[in-house]
Amino acid sequence: MKKLLAFILLVAVLNSAGAAAAQAEWVSLGTATVDEMFTDRDFDPSYDSFDEIFLADGASHSESSAVRIDGDTVQIGREGVYKLSGSLSNGQIVVYVQDNAKVQLVLDGVSVTNQGGAALHAAKGDKIFVTAAKDSENLLISTGELHDEDIDAAIYAGTDICFNGEGKLTVKSESGHGIATKDDLKICAGTYTIDSAKHGLSGKDSIRIGGGSINISAGSDGLHSDHNDADKGYIFICGGELDIDCAKDGIDCTNYLSILGGSVTVKAESDGINAAGEDDFDTSCFVSVSGGVLDITAREDGIDSNGSIGVSGGEVYISSSPRGGDGALDYGSQAQISGGTVVAASASQMAANFSAADIQGSMLCAFTRTHSAGDKITLSSDGVELLSFVPELDYQAVVISSPDVKAGGSYTVSAGDETVEIVMSESLFSNGFGPMGGFGMMPPEGMPGEEFPGKGFGKFPFGRGERDKGAPPSGELPMPPME
Repeated sequence: MKKLLAFILLVAVLNSAGAAAAQAEWVSLGTATVDEMFTDRDFDPSYDSFDEIFLADGASHSESSAVRIDGDTVQIGREGVYKLSGSLSNGQIVVYVQDNAKVQLVLDGVSVTNQGGAALHAAKGDKIFVTAAKDSENLLISTGELHDEDIDAAIYAGTDICFNGEGKLTVKSESGHGIATKDDLKICAGTYTIDSAKHGLSGKDSIRIGGGSINISAGSDGLHSDHNDADKGYIFICGGELDIDCAKDGIDCTNYLSILGGSVTVKAESDGINAAGEDDFDTSCFVSVSGGVLDITAREDGIDSNGSIGVSGGEVYISSSPRGGDGALDYGSQAQISGGTVVAASASQMAANFSAADIQGSMLCAFTRTHSAGDKITLSSDGVELLSFVPELDYQAVVISSPDVKAGGSYTVSAGDETVEIVMSESLFSNGFGPMGGFGMMPPEGMPGEEFPGKGFGKFPFGRGERDKGAPPSGELPMPPME
């Protein structure tokens, strides 16, 4: 909906030299590899020697000269590896080292609560590694109102921070973000439970997920990266299991989101994914999926990019915008599919198909009435089921693309007890919309408008959608290779 009034102008902008330059820039960014996003040490939790720190209310102690203890504040002042254990009921761990220094914190049964601030504050240094020791359970909590609005997370870093290890870490923030950094935020291994009043993960320069099991409950965005620089403000996911339940956008960035692998499940009150750019005319931002599984349930747009959307592999399942006014796919310039599977259900008013599908076909199928959440969508051909999906929200239209959908093929799309016969005369098909959804301003003739009965999502109210499923055109879209 946000791009509706600007659509015609955006088409003109795409043909300009400025848009071509912007597109060339995001094509380059989209080819980033795992080796470029991570170092070997990011994934390696091992260490040789270390200094020990024992935490206890009023009795914390360490034999290291690099550790200073002031009441229940424990400050680390030199590069090295530090193994922590014990608990503080109202304390803080502070890292303040030279700008070129790296510190590894090994959490081995740590519980730290800070009233009004960060339980872990990595204030200064080159890079901080937080390692959850094998089989350990750790807890970092920020309670009450924040005393300093600039240090606004249970774990706050003014530098790069990377999480790894084979243990568990629970992060809670009653009034701020879960984990936040001014630079790059990486998670490479470990098990994480994050419960925050604001963003779950906030990385100003970037967020990079390479592995681990991450469960986020957030009062704002699940993942958030926001930066004015053209080469920052992006999110890169190539592995791990990510489960997000949030009050705003599931994943929000100002530059791009690139998913090469892993499993990402989003339940969002607003957009499932939002690549916003600077404004509605900023076509440099994009969303690229080349691997993994992306499962979105969202009240508003499923995937919203002010620029482009590209799918070259993996699986994308969307249940979104049951009231209309938004769509499963919302883009400002173009959307291409050249591989993978996409099933994207929504209301019909703003439903949009991909704008290009050369290697495999893509269909936008509108139904004669709104179908209820739980009504199974099935695609079949010659009596053989090709794929199916059970949306968690009401819907009246669905976009389907898979390697089984080809120009010249005949297909049956079923929704509950309704069936639609489709002949793909071309690689793009829409019944009643035009190839890209015809601006999505009105439902097809004879179809009802909004029929969603006003279900509020609230917090954790619905389950995950069920599914059962049986190189882009050169230089056109960012399709990063799977490493």
